[in-house]
Parts: sequence; C-alpha cells; structure tokens
Amino acid sequence: MKFKTIQTQAKHIEALFKGASDTEKIDGGNWYKEANTYAHHLSDMFGIDSPCKVAGIISALSPATNWDRNKVDAHNFIALAINDDAMSGKYGTYKNNVRKALEIFNLERPTKANVGAILRGKTGYKTESFFYNIYDLDSQEVTIDRHAIKGANNVYEGGSVALTEKRYRDSEKAYQKVAKKYNLKPYQVQAIVWVTYRRLRGLK
Repeated sequence: MKFKTIQTQAKHIEALFKGASDTEKIDGGNWYKEANTYAHHLSDMFGIDSPCKVAGIISALSPATNWDRNKVDAHNFIALAINDDAMSGKYGTYKNNVRKALEIFNLERPTKANVGAILRGKTGYKTESFFYNIYDLDSQEVTIDRHAIKGANNVYEGGSVALTEKRYRDSEKAYQKVAKKYNLKPYQVQAIVWVTYRRLRGLK
C-alpha cells in the first residue's frame, strides 16, 4: 500500500466525510461521547472512582474485538479484577493486552499520562489514542485503525497495514486538518469516516 501525503489524505478524508449520510454523521459524531458515557457507567456500577482507569481498561481490551464484545469484556474483567481473578476470564483480545488492563486496574493514582504510557508501550499508538478519545472528549488525538488509514489513502481492498509512527502521525494530522475545517473534534471526523468507509466496503 502506498501512503499519500498529509494533504492528499486530507482530501480523501474530506470526500468520505462529505459522502456520509445524515445517520452516519449523527452516529459517528456521537460515538465517542457514548463510549465515554459507558466508561462512566462501569465506573459507577463497580464503585471505581476513576473513569480514567475504566477508559484505560476498555482500550486495553479493545484490540482484535468489536465494540459490543469490548464492552462485555471490560465489564467482566472489572468484575473479576475486583476479586483478584482477572486473568481467569475469557476475552476477545490477546493475553498481553489483558495484562495491560490489569496493570491499569492496579494503578493507585491513574492519570491520563500514566494510563496512556501503559497502553502505548512500543507500538500501541492506536490503543493509546482510543483511550484518550474515550476518556477526554476534548482530546485532539485520533484513533487510526486499518479502516481509518485505508480510507485516508483511498484504498478499498482487504489486507493488513504496516504502520510506523510517522505514518500514524501523518494520518492523524490529516484527520485533524479536516476536523479544523468543519469545526469538529478530530475523533468525530474519524468516527464518521470509519462508518462511511465500512459501508462503501460492504463491511459489517
């Protein structure tokens, strides 16, 4: 896959954004707000006085899962973690991500910075950004997954994407550029483009 310049990616992103249906714009525009609400819901349900911690756990458990499974896994993880039994659960993600979730759960003073550092590790840019977008509705980071970056690069076929940090940041800047033009949060543009791109690809 050939990666385009930031300017060219921004043009593809804007085209997808403008091609979104009214429903896609509403759903995408509200997606992270609803995810933020869910993090607060779990925080209240389990008496965890830190939506930051819960958002980090949700993000840690997100790779290789869809959103519905991600929510169930986060709920089940916290229920088990409270009883010191988190690693016995069955989750949709990889074991190392469950360990990250447990590390976040055990933080005495969770902050945006220390949770983000755990999630980032060496290459977890997407997982870190996903946490920021769920936890902080004023965040400027962008969750760049394979659909977000393929849409930005005008690629409409399957296959994995090899993302370096530079490629990740270039796509992030492209989404930020479009968001600024339309006075939206970058994560709102990303979510709207994400649902639109999946529709055009015929993905469920």
